Amino acid sequence: MPSVAYRHNYRRIVIDNTGAALSSGVSGNSLPVVLPDGSKQFICCGGFKQSSLIKHGEPCALVVEIEAWTSDDDGMTGWQSIPANTGLKAILIGDRVYIALNAGSPIMKEA
Repeated sequence: MPSVAYRHNYRRIVIDNTGAALSSGVSGNSLPVVLPDGSKQFICCGGFKQSSLIKHGEPCALVVEIEAWTSDDDGMTGWQSIPANTGLKAILIGDRVYIALNAGSPIMKEA
């Protein structure tokens, strides 16, 4: 499972495959998310979920401002940049957001 990185208040935050933050920061393991109604909030990351396991009707969202992702569980190597104005498809389950994966890679969408 991958890890993602984003920048918040000039600090790079890395979220691993379990949704835990590997670096300290005021945002903790929260990610900037555009909700279905168009509003933007920071929501705690629950991790990642294969798109084939997503149930029909689960609310979709878009995780934005992500700079890079890696398939390395520990978030140490193999970082791949994410283009500007591109978000990652995600689903909302309870009070957490889960980034959707297709064949182990995040699903990207123009933000």
